[in-house]
Amino acid sequence: LAPSTSQVPSTVPTANPTFAPTTTLSLPPSMSQVPSTVPTHDPTSAPTLPCDMTPEDRAAAVSEAVADMVLIPRTLEYAASAQSLARKWLAEDDKLYPPLCPGQDGTRLQQRFGLALLHFAVGGESEIEGRGWAYRPSEDEFLSPINECDWAGVDCNSDTRKVTRIELPGRKMRGTLPAELFTVFEDLKVLNLQNNRVRGCIPDEIGTASSLEFLYLSANELACVLPSTLPKELEEIDLLDNGIGGPIPGGMLMGLEKLQMLSLGKNDLTGTVPTEIENLQALRTLHLDENKLISSLPMELYKLTNLVSLRLSENSFDSTLSSSIEKLSKLKELY
Repeated sequence: LAPSTSQVPSTVPTANPTFAPTTTLSLPPSMSQVPSTVPTHDPTSAPTLPCDMTPEDRAAAVSEAVADMVLIPRTLEYAASAQSLARKWLAEDDKLYPPLCPGQDGTRLQQRFGLALLHFAVGGESEIEGRGWAYRPSEDEFLSPINECDWAGVDCNSDTRKVTRIELPGRKMRGTLPAELFTVFEDLKVLNLQNNRVRGCIPDEIGTASSLEFLYLSANELACVLPSTLPKELEEIDLLDNGIGGPIPGGMLMGLEKLQMLSLGKNDLTGTVPTEIENLQALRTLHLDENKLISSLPMELYKLTNLVSLRLSENSFDSTLSSSIEKLSKLKELY
């Protein structure tokens, strides 16, 4: 008899067989297999020095660079000269960090030296003879360990970071203007030191300040004579109320095609008004009052047809105004 179905062994596997998982034992890695998290360090490597120089070498390099900026080298032979004080400060005492590097930061070194020189030349140091500039509470003083563009009264071009304006009126300055003030600032457009006690001469080097447009030095104690040449870009000159003597140099008036204001009143100017005055065709304001000028006014004066304000009083002119004054149709102030 054939076996019953229940007696026949099944050879068909189940649809979902199960398997026991295989367990793999992991052994702890040896110490040589553990990755190191401690950075390697070369005990022989030296720390990086600013400018790749020792402080002593950098100071010597800065001193050498400054020496090339000084116009009269012998001034550096005197430890108390403004040039020597500015060089020492820049080379040894300036706390700016990172420091400026000779060869890399030439323009910055030059203008930082120029501003430090102005500081020492006109009494920025309060320890010297009880002097010291007047600062407002919110201002950063000269020689602060920050960018010189952020010092009080200093403005720089936002792109080039070169000094374009120095405006320090009424700061209790006392001293003389250094010649380098007009040679180290390549882009200086405005110099305003009005209402201080700056004395001495206006350096002849002002003629090399090719970017200067506005010069305001009124109400100081300037003496000597006027410079023989002036920058050709000048638009306004205010030297009112000083002690400047001598004649008005005709050569000083040459090439000033953009000049709109020439204020020389309340000085000690002598001689005559030069005929070269006719070169100032853009002039709107001419103030020559309260001087010691003599003789007759030149006819060239009446060719300045853009004049709006003309002051000639309290001089020793030997004639009255010519009827040619009628040519000055824009004139609104005359005395």
